[in-house]
Amino acid sequence: TTTCGAAVLTVLAVGSTTPPVAGAGSISGKVFNDLNKNEKLNAGEMGLAGWTVRLSKLVRNHHWRWHNNRWNDDWYHSTSTTMMTTTDANGYYVFANLPAGTYKITEDVMSNWKQTTDLDSVYLASTSAKVVNIGNTHNKTHHQGWWRGSSGNWHNGDDGSDDNDWHDNG
Repeated sequence: TTTCGAAVLTVLAVGSTTPPVAGAGSISGKVFNDLNKNEKLNAGEMGLAGWTVRLSKLVRNHHWRWHNNRWNDDWYHSTSTTMMTTTDANGYYVFANLPAGTYKITEDVMSNWKQTTDLDSVYLASTSAKVVNIGNTHNKTHHQGWWRGSSGNWHNGDDGSDDNDWHDNG
Protein backbone atom coordinates (compact mmCIF):
# COMPACT_ATOMS: atom_id res chain seq x y z
CA THR A 1 0.00 0.00 0.00
CA THR A 2 1.38 3.40 -1.00
CA THR A 3 0.14 6.80 0.14
CA CYS A 4 -0.50 9.30 -2.64
CA GLY A 5 -1.73 12.66 -1.39
CA ALA A 6 -4.98 12.11 0.53
CA ALA A 7 -5.62 8.73 -1.10
CA VAL A 8 -4.10 5.31 -0.66
CA LEU A 9 -3.03 3.19 -3.60
CA THR A 10 -3.28 -0.55 -3.04
CA VAL A 11 -1.10 -2.82 -5.16
CA LEU A 12 -2.34 -6.37 -5.58
CA ALA A 13 -0.21 -9.43 -5.05
CA VAL A 14 1.33 -10.91 -8.18
CA GLY A 15 -0.69 -13.87 -9.42
CA SER A 16 -4.03 -12.64 -8.07
CA THR A 17 -6.82 -14.51 -9.82
CA THR A 18 -9.77 -12.52 -8.54
CA PRO A 19 -10.62 -8.86 -9.02
CA PRO A 20 -9.86 -6.60 -6.08
CA VAL A 21 -12.73 -6.05 -3.69
CA ALA A 22 -13.84 -2.50 -4.23
CA GLY A 23 -14.49 -0.94 -0.83
CA ALA A 24 -15.88 2.44 0.19
CA GLY A 25 -14.53 5.22 -1.95
CA SER A 26 -12.73 3.11 -4.55
CA ILE A 27 -12.33 2.82 -8.30
CA SER A 28 -11.12 -0.49 -9.72
CA GLY A 29 -11.32 -2.50 -12.90
CA LYS A 30 -9.52 -4.56 -15.48
CA VAL A 31 -7.42 -3.52 -18.47
CA PHE A 32 -8.19 -6.18 -21.08
CA ASN A 33 -7.59 -7.31 -24.66
CA ASP A 34 -10.86 -6.34 -26.38
CA LEU A 35 -10.79 -9.08 -29.01
CA ASN A 36 -14.15 -8.20 -30.58
CA LYS A 37 -13.61 -4.41 -30.18
CA ASN A 38 -17.03 -3.87 -28.55
CA GLU A 39 -15.64 -1.83 -25.60
CA LYS A 40 -17.01 -4.38 -23.10
CA LEU A 41 -15.25 -7.10 -21.13
CA ASN A 42 -16.53 -10.44 -22.47
CA ALA A 43 -15.80 -14.05 -21.54
CA GLY A 44 -12.42 -15.14 -22.90
CA GLU A 45 -10.94 -11.63 -23.10
CA MET A 46 -7.71 -11.75 -21.12
CA GLY A 47 -6.36 -9.07 -18.80
CA LEU A 48 -3.26 -7.10 -19.77
CA ALA A 49 -0.48 -7.15 -17.16
CA GLY A 50 1.96 -4.32 -16.56
CA TRP A 51 -0.17 -1.46 -17.95
CA THR A 52 -0.07 1.95 -16.23
CA VAL A 53 -3.44 3.37 -15.15
CA ARG A 54 -3.68 6.96 -13.91
CA LEU A 55 -6.35 8.59 -11.76
CA SER A 56 -6.79 12.35 -11.51
CA LYS A 57 -9.25 14.12 -9.26
CA LEU A 58 -11.08 16.92 -11.04
CA VAL A 59 -11.50 20.04 -8.93
CA ARG A 60 -14.29 22.51 -9.58
CA ASN A 61 -12.88 26.03 -9.50
CA HIS A 62 -14.78 29.29 -9.30
CA HIS A 63 -13.62 32.12 -11.55
CA TRP A 64 -14.93 35.63 -12.15
CA ARG A 65 -14.20 37.18 -15.55
CA TRP A 66 -15.16 40.38 -17.35
CA HIS A 67 -17.10 39.61 -20.54
CA ASN A 68 -19.61 41.65 -22.58
CA ASN A 69 -19.34 44.65 -20.23
CA ARG A 70 -20.27 42.66 -17.14
CA TRP A 71 -18.76 40.24 -14.66
CA ASN A 72 -19.50 36.58 -15.39
CA ASP A 73 -19.43 33.86 -12.79
CA ASP A 74 -17.69 30.88 -14.44
CA TRP A 75 -17.04 27.38 -13.15
CA TYR A 76 -14.43 25.11 -14.66
CA HIS A 77 -12.72 21.85 -13.82
CA SER A 78 -9.00 21.47 -13.37
CA THR A 79 -6.95 18.45 -12.46
CA SER A 80 -5.38 18.10 -9.05
CA THR A 81 -3.12 15.27 -7.90
CA THR A 82 -2.65 12.37 -10.31
CA MET A 83 -2.05 8.89 -8.92
CA MET A 84 -0.90 5.88 -10.88
CA THR A 85 -0.67 2.14 -10.53
CA THR A 86 0.29 -0.84 -12.70
CA THR A 87 -2.08 -3.68 -13.53
CA ASP A 88 -1.40 -7.04 -11.90
CA ALA A 89 -0.75 -10.34 -13.72
CA ASN A 90 -4.46 -10.58 -14.62
CA GLY A 91 -4.94 -6.96 -15.69
CA TYR A 92 -6.62 -5.72 -12.50
CA TYR A 93 -6.02 -2.33 -10.86
CA VAL A 94 -7.51 -0.54 -7.85
CA PHE A 95 -7.46 2.94 -6.31
CA ALA A 96 -8.79 2.71 -2.73
CA ASN A 97 -9.74 5.07 0.12
CA LEU A 98 -10.67 7.89 -2.24
CA PRO A 99 -12.56 10.96 -1.06
CA ALA A 100 -15.84 11.84 -2.76
CA GLY A 101 -15.45 13.73 -6.02
CA THR A 102 -15.16 13.52 -9.76
CA TYR A 103 -12.24 11.57 -11.21
CA LYS A 104 -10.72 11.03 -14.64
CA ILE A 105 -9.12 7.67 -15.48
CA THR A 106 -6.50 7.37 -18.21
CA GLU A 107 -4.04 4.70 -19.24
CA ASP A 108 -0.66 4.70 -20.94
CA VAL A 109 -1.47 2.82 -24.14
CA MET A 110 1.34 0.44 -25.08
CA SER A 111 3.03 0.51 -28.47
CA ASN A 112 0.98 -1.21 -31.24
CA TRP A 113 -2.20 -1.10 -29.13
CA LYS A 114 -5.29 1.09 -29.41
CA GLN A 115 -7.75 1.88 -26.61
CA THR A 116 -11.30 0.79 -27.50
CA THR A 117 -13.11 2.07 -24.38
CA ASP A 118 -14.10 5.73 -24.12
CA LEU A 119 -13.20 6.88 -20.62
CA ASP A 120 -15.59 9.48 -19.23
CA SER A 121 -15.16 11.15 -15.87
CA VAL A 122 -16.44 9.14 -12.90
CA TYR A 123 -18.37 10.64 -9.97
CA LEU A 124 -17.60 8.89 -6.71
CA ALA A 125 -19.78 9.38 -3.61
CA SER A 126 -18.04 9.10 -0.26
CA THR A 127 -18.96 5.44 0.27
CA SER A 128 -19.28 4.24 -3.30
CA ALA A 129 -17.26 1.83 -5.38
CA LYS A 130 -17.02 2.10 -9.16
CA VAL A 131 -15.73 -0.48 -11.62
CA VAL A 132 -14.16 0.87 -14.81
CA ASN A 133 -12.86 -1.73 -17.28
CA ILE A 134 -10.57 -0.50 -20.05
CA GLY A 135 -10.49 -2.32 -23.39
CA ASN A 136 -7.58 -2.29 -25.84
CA THR A 137 -6.94 -3.98 -29.15
CA HIS A 138 -3.64 -4.91 -30.78
CA ASN A 139 -3.00 -2.93 -33.99
CA LYS A 140 -0.57 -5.21 -35.81
CA THR A 141 0.27 -8.88 -36.11
CA HIS A 142 3.98 -9.40 -36.78
CA HIS A 143 5.06 -12.23 -39.06
CA GLN A 144 8.72 -12.74 -40.06
CA GLY A 145 9.46 -9.04 -40.59
CA TRP A 146 6.02 -8.33 -42.08
CA TRP A 147 2.98 -7.11 -40.20
CA ARG A 148 -0.72 -7.19 -40.88
CA GLY A 149 -2.52 -3.86 -40.58
CA SER A 150 -6.13 -3.28 -39.56
CA SER A 151 -7.15 -3.48 -43.25
CA GLY A 152 -5.96 -7.10 -43.31
CA ASN A 153 -3.10 -6.31 -45.71
CA TRP A 154 0.46 -7.42 -44.99
CA HIS A 155 3.11 -4.63 -44.85
CA ASN A 156 6.89 -4.87 -44.83
CA GLY A 157 7.59 -1.41 -43.40
CA ASP A 158 6.82 0.43 -40.19
CA ASP A 159 5.14 3.47 -41.71
CA GLY A 160 1.71 1.93 -42.32
CA SER A 161 1.71 2.92 -45.99
CA ASP A 162 0.50 0.61 -48.73
CA ASP A 163 3.96 0.48 -50.34
CA ASN A 164 5.19 -3.09 -50.81
CA ASP A 165 1.98 -4.62 -49.46
CA TRP A 166 0.92 -8.20 -49.82
CA HIS A 167 -2.86 -8.55 -49.96
CA ASP A 168 -4.30 -11.68 -48.42
CA ASN A 169 -7.48 -12.30 -50.42
CA GLY A 170 -7.89 -15.90 -49.33
